Amino acid sequence: MKKLKIIIIIVLSLIILYLSIRLVRKKEIIETTENKKEKYLMVYFTLNNPEKIEKNGERKKLIVGDIVKIGSSVVTDKNSMVGLTDNEKNIRIIIAKETTLVIDEIEKITVSLERGKTYNYIDKSIEFYQKTPTLTIGVRGTRFVVSAEENRSYVKIAKGKVEIKRNIVLPENIKEEIEILNENEMTAITKKENEGIQRQIGVNILKLPKITREQVSKNDKDIIELDNYEKIKPEEKTGKLKIENNSLSVYINNYKVGEGNIEVILNEGEYTIKIEDEKLIYEEKIQIEKDKTTIIKPVFRNKEIKKDNNLKPIEPSKKPLIEK
Repeated sequence: MKKLKIIIIIVLSLIILYLSIRLVRKKEIIETTENKKEKYLMVYFTLNNPEKIEKNGERKKLIVGDIVKIGSSVVTDKNSMVGLTDNEKNIRIIIAKETTLVIDEIEKITVSLERGKTYNYIDKSIEFYQKTPTLTIGVRGTRFVVSAEENRSYVKIAKGKVEIKRNIVLPENIKEEIEILNENEMTAITKKENEGIQRQIGVNILKLPKITREQVSKNDKDIIELDNYEKIKPEEKTGKLKIENNSLSVYINNYKVGEGNIEVILNEGEYTIKIEDEKLIYEEKIQIEKDKTTIIKPVFRNKEIKKDNNLKPIEPSKKPLIEK
């Protein structure tokens, strides 16, 4: 009887130990699941109806808040633009007009620029890669511009540095060389250049040639636009502005956003609107309110007509833009 009691006590002790381990393990799994946030890219501004193309070929107009999944392509035409950010706001990619960008991977965010231009703002906590037909860029904590043209690609660095390599296939006897492009530097790599190197590999070269780099001025057009677009940041308090216009140039806070009819999402606040061509001009100071639509039907005046000298000039608003 005594032995039976001992056996029962041992068995009960083992059961309690087993259940305790299971409970601890379950708690660890729950905590790990709760702490692991799923990454995704979402739209935080749009200008004039950019589109995304899903893996299955389905096309959809993008709006603020849309999720862009792996395998999707973001496409803009000559009048549209779009901004993407991750769910923790650690990266921002401004996709310029006439651009196609493919989302390759989310965990280590990787995108492919097939054509056009992107303006990129990457936090140092994020590992980010961008590919073009001729080069691949790896970055942390950088502000830079990438362009993919028909026969070449280039990258310009405004702040920080990037790792860069050519997009060519290397045999085992040639070491892949990753070069560093520093602040205020740029490089351009052509398809013809890469094709020539590819033909020579294994014949008479055992080492890749260094990339050619140049200095970039702060007055460079791409760098100026990079600075301007940095002001466009994700916001929740936004309203819509619709401008009914034929073909004249439209400026918001002295920055040209396009021509013709414009539909744009803006942060709350004051904005200076100017619509003009060589002969006609329209100017107005407007207030954007949350969740409201402001419609402008401009009445133009001739530029030769002088303004009343007693009128004070309109000061451009310093509010950042969010466009749609």
